[in-house]
Parts: sequence; structure tokens; C-alpha cells
Amino acid sequence: MFKQTNRLLGLLNEQLSRNSTDAYLPHISESLLTDLLYAGLNAPAFSEQQRWQLVQSVSIPGAKVRMSPLTPYWPFEVLGRKAGFDEDYVTEFASYLQRHPRNTTREGPFGTWTAQSNTALGLTTVGQVGAHEMEMVLSMLADVLPK
Repeated sequence: MFKQTNRLLGLLNEQLSRNSTDAYLPHISESLLTDLLYAGLNAPAFSEQQRWQLVQSVSIPGAKVRMSPLTPYWPFEVLGRKAGFDEDYVTEFASYLQRHPRNTTREGPFGTWTAQSNTALGLTTVGQVGAHEMEMVLSMLADVLPK
């Protein structure tokens, strides 16, 4: 669903950037693009990083979408931030994960992160993936937090 939403946003953005006044496409408007973007940003199935990618796909003059500076580096598919959770806490927990000495495959505020294919691990549901991600985070935090 994400790939198609992102593709559609890109196509709408491209059509609007041409300044086309095509009589056959009167319903293609900035309002449609904005509505689709906000629908994608509010879709519970999209990860933080996918939401960031949606914003990068469009250029809407005057539209402001406030996102965390951590969003482009968000390493999780299922785990997300709690609405209204203070950015300082998220940054602090990211720094704990960054200090963990696990395998190095991903750079960014979360440090190195081993991203394994969920299907290779036999994880087929969102619940399984979320539980696995939470297990990994709790395990890593247990290793780096003071006891």
C-alpha cells in the first residue's frame, strides 16, 4: 500500500508541477495532493520512515509538515512513537541504541542496526514483527542501561 501511495503522490505532484490546465483533468488539484498526503501521514500501517518518504515525494507551496529529525533514520517497521511523546526522550533512547555494540549495518542517530528480513525470520504478521522489534529494543536497552 505504501509503494502505491508514494507513487500516486509522485504522479500527482508531477502533474501539478507541469502547471497543466488540461480540461480532462479538472479534479487534479493541490487540494487532492494535500488530502492524499495527510491520509498517508495518518495511515497507521506506515512506519515513521515511510511517512518521511511521503513528505519528500511532494512539493506543496506553503504546506508545513512538522516531523522529527529522527524520522528519516527510523529503523523500525512496526514500532512508532507515541503521539505527544517528548522528542528529548526519543533522542535519549536513540542514543542508548546507538551505543550498543551489535553488528554494524545502519548509520544514523540510532547508530548501527542489523535489519534482518522479517520473512526470513518467519515473521508474517504485524503483531509478530512488532513483538520481535520490541524484544530487540528491550534486549539492547538492557545491555546499555545502568543496572
